[in-house]
Amino acid sequence: MSSIDTKNFEKSVRKLLDRWAKKVEGPLASIEKLDAELAKLDAKKELTPDEEKLRSRCSEARKSLQKKVDKAGIELRLEMNIITPPPETAKSDLQTLTKVVKGLLKKIEKGLPLGGGFRLEPDIEVDFKKLRFKKLGVILKWS
Repeated sequence: MSSIDTKNFEKSVRKLLDRWAKKVEGPLASIEKLDAELAKLDAKKELTPDEEKLRSRCSEARKSLQKKVDKAGIELRLEMNIITPPPETAKSDLQTLTKVVKGLLKKIEKGLPLGGGFRLEPDIEVDFKKLRFKKLGVILKWS
């Protein structure tokens, strides 16, 4: 019985991470394009009034998209806290599940590139003995 529960928990974790990745994929691609446009505008010494308006609109759009990415991260955190691992899992199932969760986390460990030197990296801590998330969030890094 616990094997089925373990597989269902694994499927739930996979679905949540896939859903999160799909939610942030579009906004991140748009942010990357906006960053490229802003870099072009910032490279100019003097901007025309139209370019100033464009720069302002790009900045606002980028902020709006960043809020969508942040919201998706918060939703992921809430959803991950809602799902619970099977209470009475066999040790072998628990080890398998731990490997699966670690593998899924490794895939997103490097983060998602945003462009302009920005990356969105996961900030995750997992208690693998209880299969509970101690900490789940995202970090915006620049290099």
